[in-house]
Amino acid sequence: MISSYAFTLSVILFARISAHGQAIDSTIAVPRIIQLRTSLSASYATSQNFQSRDFQNYALNAGLFVQDDRTGEVRKHQHKLLADLGYLKFIDSSWVKGIDRLQVNLLWSRTQRKWTHSYSVMLATQFLPNYTYQYDHESGATREERIGGFASPGVLELGYGATWYPWPRSTIQFAFATAKVNAMPKASLQHADRPHFAETERSVFDMQYGGSLLVNINQPVNERVEWINMSRFFCNAFDRDHVSFDFINKVYVKLFWYVQLRLDTRLGYDPLVNYDLRFSQEVLLGLFYEYPARLR
Repeated sequence: MISSYAFTLSVILFARISAHGQAIDSTIAVPRIIQLRTSLSASYATSQNFQSRDFQNYALNAGLFVQDDRTGEVRKHQHKLLADLGYLKFIDSSWVKGIDRLQVNLLWSRTQRKWTHSYSVMLATQFLPNYTYQYDHESGATREERIGGFASPGVLELGYGATWYPWPRSTIQFAFATAKVNAMPKASLQHADRPHFAETERSVFDMQYGGSLLVNINQPVNERVEWINMSRFFCNAFDRDHVSFDFINKVYVKLFWYVQLRLDTRLGYDPLVNYDLRFSQEVLLGLFYEYPARLR
């Protein structure tokens, strides 16, 4: 019954969001601000209980951040894309996939208001599959097992609520009506016997309805330092099985020319995976290119 209600609500929210997005195009004026940032960095990382492991490693990472702000006479939108892909090198080991993240935040709201109502779409997933390796003592060979891939694991949230603009290019949305769809590989589940909304051979799908908090911060601290945060929080009951969050924080420090220092912090909790808090802290030094925000 709850799943059917959540599915119906998702369809209604999607229809409202689509209609709202189409309405924006008819009221577009100026300005439009686009920012693009790419980076290639090397790092040293230490993690505790991230992907159920504790480790120290070296890494090579590529990143992309795009923000599109478009303002009309009545409505405006703020869209963001964050992508990271990197590989790790452990001591006495080969290179393996480390960071693999794609997050898209779409937000539509009213123009010229500090507080306003808004519609949002949030999609979070990964690009490439994960692999586990098991040694077969009888054959002496190592078996490779593929787990997940694009859209599995994945999260899709459709929300409606109130949005606050603390700065011109930053938003915090309090979505009191949120429909959430989760896709998860069966091999990654904490509880294999739990019922799900739908299943395939390798993945399960769950649908929930509740409230969420969506944070989109893009704010320069000074001429050399910029703060970016794309975090989310979802809750439909106050217990460990119905709360999830993903805190993603980045601080960019421009050193000279195309060299930058980046501080990445990630804190997450997902009861579908396990009941442990996941934490990752990285310090990256590398090259970057930035397409400057401009009006057009």
